[in-house]
Amino acid sequence: MKIGTSMNMGTLQARPLYLGRRLLGEGGFGKVYEVERASDKKLFALKIVTVSTNAEQRKLAAQEAALHSKLAHRNVIALLEHWEFERSLHLLMDLGTYGDLEMFLAQRNKTT
Repeated sequence: MKIGTSMNMGTLQARPLYLGRRLLGEGGFGKVYEVERASDKKLFALKIVTVSTNAEQRKLAAQEAALHSKLAHRNVIALLEHWEFERSLHLLMDLGTYGDLEMFLAQRNKTT
């Protein structure tokens, strides 16, 4: 899976910005993939959410993404970029490598 492109005007070649590596999870609103930035091989999480055709709901989803991108807290995964493409909202985030909340709580309960 190739996601996003940048254009080299000197050679008129498009190249992917991110390469999909694997599906991390999916839910009722969309899927999350591990992606690799083509320029430096850095890994990220990309959440792709299906956006309603309703203009008001699309506007609310974009506002929520814009607010999330401004959050800076150690317990919140950073939203680095967001864009809409082919009726989907793409949310590029830091890749959390420490597991999810369910795993954390299960591990914590084992030690108590």
